[in-house]
Amino acid sequence: MMKWCLVLLSLSVASHAFAQPRNAAPRIAVVVDGDTDVFRRETARLAHELDTLFSERFEGFSAPSAPTHVGDFTPARADALVAAALADRSIDMVVGLGLQTGRAVARIERLSKPVFLPFASPELQGLPREGETSGRRNLSYLTGLVDLERDLRRFREVVRLNRTAILIDRVITDAIPELEAFVGRTARAENAGPPMQVQIVPVDATAESVLSALEEGIEAVYIGPLIRLPESEVQPLIDGLNARRLPTYASDGRSWVNRGAFTSLVPDGEVERRMRRVALNIQETLARGEPSTYSIVFEARAELSINMATARAIGIWPRFELMTEAVLVGMNERQRGTPTTLRDAVAEAVQGNLGLGAARLDVDVADAGLAQTRGGWLPTVDAQAGFTWQDPDVSSSLGSAERQVSWGLSGQQVVYSPTLHRGIRAQEANIEAATRGVQSSELDVVRDATIAYLDVLRARTAERVNRENLTRIRRNLSLAEVRVQIGSGGREEVFRWEIEIADGRANVIAATARRNQAEIGLNRVLNRELEAPVHTVEPTEPDVGLVMDPRVLEYVEDPWSFGVLRAFVAEDALEQSPELKQIDAALRAQNLALDGRRQQLYVPDVVVTGGFTNVFHRSGAGSEALAPIPGIDLPQQDNFTWQVGAALRFRLFDASRYGAISQARAQIEQLEMQRQALAQSIEANVRAAMHQAGASRAAVRLRADAQRAAAANLELVSDAYRRGAANVVTLIDAQNQARLTALSASNAVYDFLADYIRVERAAGRFGFRLEASEREEFVQRLTQMAAARRASEIETAQ
Repeated sequence: MMKWCLVLLSLSVASHAFAQPRNAAPRIAVVVDGDTDVFRRETARLAHELDTLFSERFEGFSAPSAPTHVGDFTPARADALVAAALADRSIDMVVGLGLQTGRAVARIERLSKPVFLPFASPELQGLPREGETSGRRNLSYLTGLVDLERDLRRFREVVRLNRTAILIDRVITDAIPELEAFVGRTARAENAGPPMQVQIVPVDATAESVLSALEEGIEAVYIGPLIRLPESEVQPLIDGLNARRLPTYASDGRSWVNRGAFTSLVPDGEVERRMRRVALNIQETLARGEPSTYSIVFEARAELSINMATARAIGIWPRFELMTEAVLVGMNERQRGTPTTLRDAVAEAVQGNLGLGAARLDVDVADAGLAQTRGGWLPTVDAQAGFTWQDPDVSSSLGSAERQVSWGLSGQQVVYSPTLHRGIRAQEANIEAATRGVQSSELDVVRDATIAYLDVLRARTAERVNRENLTRIRRNLSLAEVRVQIGSGGREEVFRWEIEIADGRANVIAATARRNQAEIGLNRVLNRELEAPVHTVEPTEPDVGLVMDPRVLEYVEDPWSFGVLRAFVAEDALEQSPELKQIDAALRAQNLALDGRRQQLYVPDVVVTGGFTNVFHRSGAGSEALAPIPGIDLPQQDNFTWQVGAALRFRLFDASRYGAISQARAQIEQLEMQRQALAQSIEANVRAAMHQAGASRAAVRLRADAQRAAAANLELVSDAYRRGAANVVTLIDAQNQARLTALSASNAVYDFLADYIRVERAAGRFGFRLEASEREEFVQRLTQMAAARRASEIETAQ
């Protein structure tokens, strides 16, 4: 595999400089191929690293923030500038940027001053190499800025391209006649599908010249080294390519992706890392180090980034397995959802959970039952209206007429009824039972919402750990490829890391699926749209309340204190349990109902009745008034009549009443037995959950210790692998162990929180929902119980 570079940087220190005092500040010159924005930016970055390293060591030190020797992009000018810098006695070190400057350095067999090249391609520039060093006195360089074969392979994974245009600055294409053949070999070596067809497009200084040079049928664009393209032309170039719906790969890194390029493997900070490495090499040289012995290997980080806004604009979406390890730029922030804390999630669940809403309707049903029962104490009024047509032979003026139309009202008022009296009180007890049932359902919802929230955090942590592990694998693959290039490693190392990448991708995809499932579960509890975005926040101490109170955690540290805590929480649970209170209310309702049924056997209902009738039409036989008889006052028909009375209602015998009494007694016995069983179950659940929480609490520290040890081991093995002292299998084992222990450590924390939430659910209340005064009262009662038990045990022992 061959590598070539965008820019080349060189530092040189004159040999006579080492005869100067050891504390003398190095004098640095920067040689560049030509005057460009790229070279100015790189010079400024190097100056920043040098100033950071030497400003305190050398009084008045200031690295050049701009090039000191500027060429005209020709080999002759580059040779002259490098020679002049090496001959200048006022210069201790030389910095060179550009392809021609690097070639000029390579053509000098004996360098009179140390030279450093942060960006180098030994094959294309003719630089010497001995193993992992340059092998030439006073020469140090770093390999691998642009890896065309790697970039094209990953680019093709993203967009499945066949015809690609490669943009390269014209000064590079003119300087390297063999470049086209080199690119062709590289494209053919890229074996992910049919051979790729490429068009090399020499780039001048305008975006328009690039866009106009693209051939018909080009499917994608690889943006290579564009050292002369002004900063003002970068955005027009990206926008123009996006307007043609062409996916782009930016070899200059994520900064281009942030501006709209589709993808890149080069993360932010790579140039700074190289410049820092150069500054450290300069520091070592000042301490009598020899540049020819410095490692030329630079572990370039490969971190895929994809601009999702560009993906939407050009209509190309990357596959899942690529998105699992990519930094996704341009994601719509609203897609993450509104930040939701643990308390927010609990409040939302209590407000909107469907199951809890259905439970609340039980109270409405009980309220309606009470209203129905109370209705028996209110007056009842009946209205009647009718028409009668009867036999004229029986019709008379003293009775009913043949045809008669009337209407009237009648009603009654219950003055006393044992059934109604006890029934109302029983219904009130039923309302309390329904209310306690709602409290129980609310506790269930709080538990479910909290555990669902923790499951989302757990899944996201697992996803992050697996992504970080995949990133480490990518870096190790890059290192293995460099080792192969310089001859210190074999291709089998690359293949092993490619296997690990496949496994790592599968792990990330599985973790992402689990995170999506956990978010759906949380949305269901919160009664949100099932695939609505979820933006969780790590819980803080106020969120978890008693769980993380150090005064409570002290009781989990030793067996005696833990026994006190279990006994206290179990006792508190029996007092707080809404389920027990619900059964108590149901018992009261059943006892009241039983009393009412018993009183029905010997206490009558007292009822007041009354009403009136009005006949407003009579006709036919019997409708006439009686003829008057002198001296006799004959009764006349009365159209309006009324009546008022009172009654005692008493059912002498009803066998069903005795059956109802027996049934009520059996139900009371059943409820009493259920209460005993429930109290036993609550205490058992509390104590068992406490044991589980105690174990998971201990696991938090142990898993954290294992994670630290595995991370330290991975760092040691990784360093040994870089130096060739450890093989790839050892590093893979260490990396997998680090991933597994990191997952175990994060799971241990969430396991403990979830286990303690189950304890609090069994106890009947959640600490994080209590006021500060209530939490303080809880801790005080726990302290008092512990003190009383300790005193009792001491007294018994004496």
